[in-house]
Amino acid sequence: MNWVPLLCCLALGAAHAAEGVFADGVRHGELLDWSAESTVWQDGSGAAPGRLRSVTWADPRTEPGPWRIALVSGGEFRTDRWRLEGDRIALARLPGIPIDGVVGVFREPPDPVSEKVVIGGDTDQVVISAGGARSTVKGILTGSDEQGLTLDADGTRSVVTWTSIVAVIPARLGTAQKPVTAPGWIDLVEGSRLPVKRLHFSQGTWQAEVPGWGRLDLPGHSLIRLRAISAGGGPLGAPTTVGSTAVAVVAPPPRENALAIGGPLVLVGGRTGPGWGLAVGQVLRWRLDGKWSALSAQLGIAAVVVAGGATVVVRKDDTEVGRYGLAAGTAPQALSIDLRGARELTMLIDPLPGTAGAGGLVALIEPELEP
Repeated sequence: MNWVPLLCCLALGAAHAAEGVFADGVRHGELLDWSAESTVWQDGSGAAPGRLRSVTWADPRTEPGPWRIALVSGGEFRTDRWRLEGDRIALARLPGIPIDGVVGVFREPPDPVSEKVVIGGDTDQVVISAGGARSTVKGILTGSDEQGLTLDADGTRSVVTWTSIVAVIPARLGTAQKPVTAPGWIDLVEGSRLPVKRLHFSQGTWQAEVPGWGRLDLPGHSLIRLRAISAGGGPLGAPTTVGSTAVAVVAPPPRENALAIGGPLVLVGGRTGPGWGLAVGQVLRWRLDGKWSALSAQLGIAAVVVAGGATVVVRKDDTEVGRYGLAAGTAPQALSIDLRGARELTMLIDPLPGTAGAGGLVALIEPELEP
């Protein structure tokens, strides 16, 4: 068999100022403008509509804020502060989120008790903590101030202080309860992940149309990564890079011949070799164009992981062909995938159920393609 190392076929790499990944290779440089007609980089290179795969920014990331707003559309928004204004959750410097598009607002780090609150019913629910004990207050959320949220329960108005709140579950989902199939996703520096219908970059600002939210104008340095984008100013392409799990972790770009956090690629049992280090939230994509018949590799959790794990989802075009649960300490698996007729192969790293993304360091060793 004439096997070809796969490393040279991957179209993802380390970021500099801003990295554009094209269908036929990688271009580096500062992104100056992006429209439906063309993409312009500081070095003069560009791409026609539909050619841009992703953009990765190298700006330093800040720590996520203490609140996570889970959206009906599957996205998650991280913020330090929010308030309730009428039927919207108001945020600093951004348009408010319609409350019927919000599944819940959760205090970080994730709290397993509050996450299990049953969503639904005729009233809003506020989960509070007092002395370590959990309780739920029900009523109609009517507003907020510096002290906390105001609830109206059978004509009795009460204030729940911000410091006691663990989670807020609104009852007013309405028609927005139907999940949104997003053609693209963006990852922001503070840990947010949002679905987008349209995206445009001009004069240092991203203009994003978020389902169930509206248009957001985001500073250029606020975006870490965008995915599944077919044209800058027009409708986006098919959602080929989004898994069923809403991942809140924003990972750095995949690394060649090293773990995603640095260090050698070593699987449980000591197996090592050339390959790629991946982490929860990352995607690897191969452009195949029907030229390859099979993929083989060793796939496993990194030997340095002592708890947690990851789930690796493999898709051939739009069809899932493999789902591998990799827990800490487990032996690597021999990966063998039939690629006959495939145009594209995608590998998505999701959290292992019950781990919230902890320990999600994956090593792909000696990946090879067979013609």
